[in-house]
Amino acid sequence: MALQGSFTLDGITYPEAYARQASINITSELGCPIVLIYADKAAREQNPGEPLTNAQYITDASVFDNGIVFQLGYDYLKTQPDFAGWQDV
Repeated sequence: MALQGSFTLDGITYPEAYARQASINITSELGCPIVLIYADKAAREQNPGEPLTNAQYITDASVFDNGIVFQLGYDYLKTQPDFAGWQDV
C-alpha cells in the first residue's frame, strides 16, 4: 500500500507523487510514521533507495491502537495537510 497525489518540493510539482511508509516507530506515548516520497510509482520501483525526500510525522500512540498498524498509519497521514486529497494505491 502507498499514497499518491500532488506534491511540491523546491518549486517543482510532482502531480503523481508516491508516498510509502518506511517504518512506524511506536512508544507508549507517541507514534511516528517515517514516509519516503518519490516523484511517482515508477521512480520508486526503479530507485527505491532514492526518494525525493523523507519525512517523519509525530502523533499520539493511540492512533495505532486498533487495527493493522500500517493501514492506521496511512489513514493518519491522509489527515495531514501534506497529504490532503491523496489516494490509496
